[in-house]
Amino acid sequence: MSEQLHAEEVEKVTRLRQTIVYTCYVEVDQQMVGKLIGKSGEKIKALANETGARIRVIGDRGEQLVRIIGVKENVEAARDKVVEMTKSTKIKVGANMAGKIIGKSGANIRALQDETGASVKVVKNGDETMVEVIGSDESVQAAQMKVKEIIAGWITKEVKLSSEDARLIVGKSGKNIKTLEQVTGTRLHMEEIQLERSYQIMKISGPWEKVKNAGLKVREFTANQVQMEMLVSKKIC
Repeated sequence: MSEQLHAEEVEKVTRLRQTIVYTCYVEVDQQMVGKLIGKSGEKIKALANETGARIRVIGDRGEQLVRIIGVKENVEAARDKVVEMTKSTKIKVGANMAGKIIGKSGANIRALQDETGASVKVVKNGDETMVEVIGSDESVQAAQMKVKEIIAGWITKEVKLSSEDARLIVGKSGKNIKTLEQVTGTRLHMEEIQLERSYQIMKISGPWEKVKNAGLKVREFTANQVQMEMLVSKKIC
């Protein structure tokens, strides 16, 4: 009998907890708001569906707040996810490294953000120069590694390619671009296709001398591929 009463009490407490609505606020850096929300709100909607909590970003400048509403378990799950997605770390660098990390017209820092999914900015803190990286554990670790590579002498160069050349460079299942990376000792990243553009942009990252040579290798490769395709078509005819 006592066990039955205990079970009933537990059930009542559980039902009561499920009716209590909790509200939680998480501070988020303004730079991470867009990444948290996602295109057309896709990410924040997916997060709400996954956790069962109602999630909304409020505030309009500086540190913004993410408001989370729901039952305790759902609020805690959503809070942990938001914190995980917006973690921040700082890397101390020499003052002369700021320009190198940012790159010409911001090319390096944009490439760094595109490739890692982290938010990256160079900030001055008194006499110190810091690189602040915000994002998930995975994206933050990737960005930290790339920052260290840039400091060690890495650069990023943008190369304009025709859509046909871009197709040839990537190859079937990315086979060609992987081979080119191995041959040149650089990292090659093809930007997302923009239908309104008549050209595509590929970014080459690596030590300055290797990046310079990689640009020539890429041009040679596309020229050879075009010649091979012309020969094949002639044989077929």
